[in-house]
Amino acid sequence: MGDGRTCPEKSPMRARGAWPLALRELKELMCEVDLAAGAPSLDEITGGITEDDQLAGLPSRYTVRRVITDGERPGRQADAVAVATVLARRAA
Repeated sequence: MGDGRTCPEKSPMRARGAWPLALRELKELMCEVDLAAGAPSLDEITGGITEDDQLAGLPSRYTVRRVITDGERPGRQADAVAVATVLARRAA
């Protein structure tokens, strides 16, 4: 993936089974849609979010990276939805 991102399945947290099931599933799905979208850069994802005034979330570049890769749950559901929406549109 661009911007130094790695899929959760390559994460040491994932390998140890330290993630709760729902979070692990969310991160796996985010990674899957990110790859299906061609692994756009963080700037491309945030640009797509900024261009869509119908999305409730407006995550920063850093937050987009965390939503896709970090082992913690996304801080705001609206940010996760915005990232997923932009990636799904690019993948379609």
